[in-house]
Amino acid sequence: MKFFVLRQDALHHPEAAVFSAVLAVVNQRVLSRNREFISSRGHVIVLRPRIIPVWEWSRRPWPFSHQRLFAYGRWQTEKFYSWSTHRYCEVEVGFKLFRTWWLEERVQPHLITHQRVELPEVRSRIAEIEACLEANLGRCRLDWLHGRRRRWRRIGPASVTEQRASAARADQDE
Repeated sequence: MKFFVLRQDALHHPEAAVFSAVLAVVNQRVLSRNREFISSRGHVIVLRPRIIPVWEWSRRPWPFSHQRLFAYGRWQTEKFYSWSTHRYCEVEVGFKLFRTWWLEERVQPHLITHQRVELPEVRSRIAEIEACLEANLGRCRLDWLHGRRRRWRRIGPASVTEQRASAARADQDE
């Protein structure tokens, strides 16, 4: 998950209260499966401040110190939909934050799904279960428990190596 925070030097700025109030409104979160923030289709996932629509801007009685950080206009935004391979460009009318020197991107895990247990008796029991599964030809189940995936093939590993060797001999003969 990637989101905006105030930079360290902005925390000591005289307008730190203004920055934190504006950040609470324009901050967004972007989720990704990897730390490089590249989608499964190869697009870069970019974090941008939220554009405030005109109807919402009129409801916020901000002083000039807050308003001077924004610019009014028609802003082009890119949207990604999971059901399509294309980027969709939309135009939003509203106020966009254009002075962003005080913002910093922070990356942190969104969900913690696994927690490693470091107790010695748990470690010995896990090793015992793994040894039992390997001895009883439970390798596929063991791989599944570790999160590795095996695909079933009709051709065994010995016949695959024989096929590759015969193909290599045929290439050498030609």
